Amino acid sequence: MPRTPPTPPPPPHPAPRLHCRFPDGLAGPPGLCYAPGSRITITVRLTREGDYASPISSASGSLTVETTEGHTVLDLGTLSSEEGEPKTIELNLPPGRYRLVVSGTATLADGSERDFVVRSRPLQVLPAV
Repeated sequence: MPRTPPTPPPPPHPAPRLHCRFPDGLAGPPGLCYAPGSRITITVRLTREGDYASPISSASGSLTVETTEGHTVLDLGTLSSEEGEPKTIELNLPPGRYRLVVSGTATLADGSERDFVVRSRPLQVLPAV
């Protein structure tokens, strides 16, 4: 019986780009892993780069930390593409897997507005041993 090719994944939803600079994690575990009790300093910047049909004039939204299951853990205020310098945040999280999330509105050059949600790569705080 011939195999049916897999359905290609849908393209990502259009959104402004979120640039995050994470500190180096622990050597050994894959991904961004941190020791329990670590102070994690991250710089974040929301840009006007994106994959809309029209260029982005501005974008802003609420910056939160969520678990990878989507539960909000911390509200970190707002983030805007109008901010010239990256925003620096310091986190001290309990063990678990997290992402930074910005949800807001992008205003396009044609005057239209589009809601968006953009997420960082996951990070993990390991449990104490």
